[in-house]
Amino acid sequence: MVARSMNSTASSDRDVAMRRLDDVSRRLLGLGGPIEFRFAASDAERDAVYRLRKSVVVERGWRSPEQFPDGRERDRYDDDALLAVGLKNGE
Repeated sequence: MVARSMNSTASSDRDVAMRRLDDVSRRLLGLGGPIEFRFAASDAERDAVYRLRKSVVVERGWRSPEQFPDGRERDRYDDDALLAVGLKNGE
């Protein structure tokens, strides 16, 4: 009986997560144009991801711009990471 309750909780948590993901997907699709999602395929795309991450980190106040002298936010996992990009109208 306890195991059933835990499975039911896990299923409920999964359902909540899926509803949130569906909501995010609907909002993204409503941005006014097709968005292509894929992994960064070039050094230029990876660089754009690092620069965007730096902008978000600074904008949210998690770090100061001075902590990114090269304008990129990177961590120890990036050399092996697959970086997802969303491109609207190819940009």
